[in-house]
Amino acid sequence: MDGKRTKLAGLSETDIHVPAGEIREHDGQILIGTGTTAVQVERIQPFGKPMMDAHDFVRGNANAVFDVEGQ
Repeated sequence: MDGKRTKLAGLSETDIHVPAGEIREHDGQILIGTGTTAVQVERIQPFGKPMMDAHDFVRGNANAVFDVEGQ
């Protein structure tokens, strides 16, 4: 995000489609789109901040989008 690295933890692959880089809440899960499918994420650590629950991150960053290489 914003050209800075963000750490993700507690990842699980899903079969749900979310556009690459987008963060969405779906059925109580936080999903992040990749090039092929979405991953469910439990915790996010933005650059320079402590690791936090993904739901808390989304509440405070509703319009956040991850940078996508090659786009």
